[in-house]
Amino acid sequence: MLEEVNRNAYELDISEFVTSHAILLHTKKASTYYANSDVEVVNATLHDVVNGELSLGNEISPHALVKLITAGKERSYSTTDWIPPNILVDSANILMWYQPTMLRHLYLKNSSDVNQQTLHVKFPATLFVFERNTRHLKMFGLDSDKRPTLDSILYQLPIGNISRSGNLCLGNTLDLIPDTPNAQNCHLIERCFFDALSTHTNTEYLFLKDEEDKKRTLFTQIVSYWARKAKRRHRVNVKKDLIPLLSIRTLMRG
Repeated sequence: MLEEVNRNAYELDISEFVTSHAILLHTKKASTYYANSDVEVVNATLHDVVNGELSLGNEISPHALVKLITAGKERSYSTTDWIPPNILVDSANILMWYQPTMLRHLYLKNSSDVNQQTLHVKFPATLFVFERNTRHLKMFGLDSDKRPTLDSILYQLPIGNISRSGNLCLGNTLDLIPDTPNAQNCHLIERCFFDALSTHTNTEYLFLKDEEDKKRTLFTQIVSYWARKAKRRHRVNVKKDLIPLLSIRTLMRG
């Protein structure tokens, strides 16, 4: 004969809990940088609850907030918690990282060419910004291989399939993006450009001289530029050749 189950044994006894603190999230209307969201969380404040009422609160950092919530939990470590040194931002929506100058393959094809060109070039240091909500990828040039700061200037990369705002035209490369992009696999997202074929320009000017002369950059110039770099094994002179756009700080403000 089955023993009758005491359902009361599974009920949560709220009398054991005391509401001692409250966390308030302070928001503003979202900028375009945080697309697909009506509001952007600006900060959080922690308040004592006294006699059922909120007291004045103090601002609390995201790191302190996580520590507060996980206080008393069993300590555990995982290699997935390790943050590589090239990761700059890993938030709910934004994953931002950089790569120093390195040898890369570029696949280029003019509309008038029968075959594509594969060039092995010294590609400049690059900042990558991936938006998880929209699955958009931005790419910008950097003038140093050192870890960027908020005041580092971002440059227009002289490549095809990229807009003035740094947005890469992903085309059919979306399948190359991991299902759950994170700090450990973000380098795989870079394949959306470096494993893809560049065929056209998405903005009017891609070189500083062209912008100064108000002369639209043609895709044939892009191909010639990288072919020369590949033949001579020269690095890109970022400050001389490329168009400065904005700082990382400005980018993050939206």
